[in-house]
Amino acid sequence: MIRGLDACETYHVAVMVGEPIGIGPMVEKSIHTDANPKAPPKNLQAKLKNLTMMTIAWEVSCPQGGIDREQYMLFVTETTYNVTSSYQLLGHKNRFQSHVIRVDWGGRYSIRMRTAVTDSILTEPVICNGPDIPPPYELTYEFNNGSFFWRNSPSLPKEISSRNYTYILRLSRNMDMTDSETHECSKPPLLVDTLAAGIIYYAAVALKDSNGYLSLWSQTIRLEKPIDNELVISQGSAVGVGVSVFLVVVALIVVVGILVVRHRRLARILIAPRFLRQPANALAYEKENVELECSVYGQPEPSLSLAQERRAAGGDGIPSADEIINRSL
Repeated sequence: MIRGLDACETYHVAVMVGEPIGIGPMVEKSIHTDANPKAPPKNLQAKLKNLTMMTIAWEVSCPQGGIDREQYMLFVTETTYNVTSSYQLLGHKNRFQSHVIRVDWGGRYSIRMRTAVTDSILTEPVICNGPDIPPPYELTYEFNNGSFFWRNSPSLPKEISSRNYTYILRLSRNMDMTDSETHECSKPPLLVDTLAAGIIYYAAVALKDSNGYLSLWSQTIRLEKPIDNELVISQGSAVGVGVSVFLVVVALIVVVGILVVRHRRLARILIAPRFLRQPANALAYEKENVELECSVYGQPEPSLSLAQERRAAGGDGIPSADEIINRSL
């Protein structure tokens, strides 16, 4: 059995043999549905015609005829307050039909429709919103007196500005504004003296018109009340400071490491030893101590050795190895 077919339509159906031995031959058939006075209208649509007028359009369930001048029931639900308005409409012979209703600024609407016949079928809901109320802007917080201030949008319509309206301030410790507290006032500034020092808050403001509809929310601001003029580091700021300190320490370690490596490399440079001051010839008596002064330089630091030669006075020639006494100094 095939269910859910629309009225006054033609469907093409293919029937074939399946299990258990595989796909068999296929037979194609056409199904024509008749007019049904309980069938819902087709292609229900809704859109704003201008700022406060909404056009609702639909197509008759059976364009080929069969039902003369159907009557319709139109249901428009404002979802903010769950208030439904119903309209009984007399159709005409045209295939495409429409109806215009007035909507409110900031309203949210769900539209359904059926024929006026008892137990007729409703269409699926169509959603269409009224024009958005422009939000306030330039929301600020004065730490000196604990008050919020904002401005009305220059594009605020006269239908709202000429009537009574209020403002709703939403205040939360969470960026997504969950668990927020609300404050209502007739005009700015709004004094809020419940903010705890050193805590991060998020705030946004909206306009509420005389019908109770809210505008869009203003841009959310982030604020933090200081502690008696002392520097307050929020959790986010503390993380930033900690990261900065860590990076500085890492940089210092890297610099010290580079200097140590460079010093070691310089220490490995070889400089040939040389005399800065050479020892001079000296005359001494037998058994007398002799002091020879000199200064040397080199890399690595050189050591001094004394080669003592025993030679008779006035002797000539190079002494033999056993005549030389080496001493390290």
